[in-house]
Amino acid sequence: MIRIKQGADFDFVGQLTNDKVPYPLAGVTLSADCRSAVYFEFEQHMEITIVDLATALVRIRAVGADTKKWHDGLHLIDVRAVKPDGKVLVSNTVPFEVLQTVTQGA
Repeated sequence: MIRIKQGADFDFVGQLTNDKVPYPLAGVTLSADCRSAVYFEFEQHMEITIVDLATALVRIRAVGADTKKWHDGLHLIDVRAVKPDGKVLVSNTVPFEVLQTVTQGA
């Protein structure tokens, strides 16, 4: 499972596949939202970009200033790809854990 501390940058690269076959992402609109699985609250929209179209590799990011506000505990990223005709191609959920910040800066 992916783990991140509050206040750290979230930077994840992963592949969108169906039975190990990359989704055809040409022309799709991507979105990624983060929500707390513990408090059932929306946390934020996340940046999502295509890294490699041929392999359906995507990058999902959020900066530390944003993750500092996230609740600790289990979270879910909802990834969605919509084709130009409006049909939903991908609607996956990826779990990850946010750990409480312990170390304090000077």
